Amino acid sequence: MKKTFSMFLVLILSLSFVATVSAAADFGAAGEHTVLPEDMKTALEIGVQAEIDNISMYESFLKQDLPEDVRDVFERLKSGSDNHLRAFRNNLRRY
Repeated sequence: MKKTFSMFLVLILSLSFVATVSAAADFGAAGEHTVLPEDMKTALEIGVQAEIDNISMYESFLKQDLPEDVRDVFERLKSGSDNHLRAFRNNLRRY
């Protein structure tokens, strides 16, 4: 079971990174591997979109028949993304 858990965790972390970089690219960030937002507002907008994408991804995984330990990881990751989304949106209200 630990091997399955580790494989899923690596997959999720990889997908999260790809989603974040993809969201940044959609906002016109420069560089192939480095994301440099123009300003704080843009950085927060990128964060909002990345967390929305992550939450959607976790929700789609949670619809599957998963081992309990894997389901727990996705639920925790989704909860973290919910918190991050709230924080990004709260800070974005300043702009």
